Amino acid sequence: MRSRFTVIAVAFALAMGSGTAVAVQPYSITDLGTLGADSGSLGINNLGQVVGTSRSVAGGDYHGFLWLPEAAYGLSAGINDMESLPGFPGSAAIDINDSGQIVGNLQPTGGPVRTFIWDEIGGMTEIPNTLGGTGVELFDINNSGQVAGSAHIDAGGTIRAVLWEDGVGMTDLGILSGGWSSYGKDVNNLGQVVGTSSYSNGSTGDHVFLWLPEAAYGLAAGINDLGSLPGYTNSEGRTINDLGQIAGWAYGNDKEALLWLPEPAYGLQAGMNNIGGLPGYEHTVIRDINNSGQIVGYAAIGGTEPRAVLWENGVFYDLNNLVPTDSSYELIQTASAINDNGQIACTAVLDGTYRAILLTPIPEPATLGLLLIGSLALLRRRRTGEILQENGAFLKGNHHIPRQQKNLQK
Repeated sequence: MRSRFTVIAVAFALAMGSGTAVAVQPYSITDLGTLGADSGSLGINNLGQVVGTSRSVAGGDYHGFLWLPEAAYGLSAGINDMESLPGFPGSAAIDINDSGQIVGNLQPTGGPVRTFIWDEIGGMTEIPNTLGGTGVELFDINNSGQVAGSAHIDAGGTIRAVLWEDGVGMTDLGILSGGWSSYGKDVNNLGQVVGTSSYSNGSTGDHVFLWLPEAAYGLAAGINDLGSLPGYTNSEGRTINDLGQIAGWAYGNDKEALLWLPEPAYGLQAGMNNIGGLPGYEHTVIRDINNSGQIVGYAAIGGTEPRAVLWENGVFYDLNNLVPTDSSYELIQTASAINDNGQIACTAVLDGTYRAILLTPIPEPATLGLLLIGSLALLRRRRTGEILQENGAFLKGNHHIPRQQKNLQK
């Protein structure tokens, strides 16, 4: 016999993620539009401002875009064309910090990729290579305006991970022992950089590195080799949060997601952890981690289309199962970035075309209210078959709570 209050309690437990019925919040979808043709999201800040790339016509050059939930930086709400610089027909806006500074890449007519920085005052300017080479490909900007990525350090095209800062220029972050190249991928607000470097110490491959401006986490200042997962020679570091937690993947015949922790968290040990991937998929590629330890990326298998994923508290979720079932999008393919509010910048497929979208968690109180309303309505509709006690009277009823279940790259 189940009382009305039992049903309400079950609804509350579902909304709060109790047990295994509902593990994460559902998400609403905001379509960010296009500059005329397709589009894809690449970065997001804590204000919910999104950057990415889009084309004005099918088959045309891509331009970086900035999508604003409300007017800011002298720009209107909605999608804004970042355009490009003379001599560079294409551009891509890759990351944005909480001050609205944007870093992105410039595609020349010929030659290696270059990088720009944009802000409200100076507009778009190229970040020069001060290390002796030409190509510059920077990916991430922190709230101090430090930018991490890679650059050619000589005319021969040798590539090194770098950290750029206005007024300082580029810092070569070095390579791991026996290595020949390195690639910076992300920088946190402490100026700590994660990336990938080649190495050679009896075996040869690529390993996650952590570059520290000063000693931390029991590691020395400078570049540190974080190794790989057991059974894997190679690993790649993709993203770091302000707690020093690093996410990426190890690879061989498949790709397994990894999480390096400076201290135990999320039920995992300090150091390198194998967090697996989306069940049924061979490859899981990580793109971003926020300060709550939520991780996003995509999973793929064989020749199938990738699917955007979220990792939270030890479990990978297909984001396609966490959005409204009446969504008109055929598939959410990639999740490129997640902010500290849990908003996720994604790329989906709409009518066969790539589309930049923003996923926003539906607030828990609203989720709880919907579940409570649904449960009470269920009680009203199904009052035959089960005995309920109310105000000393017994009423016939028969009800149950049905189960409900419902990836462009940076």
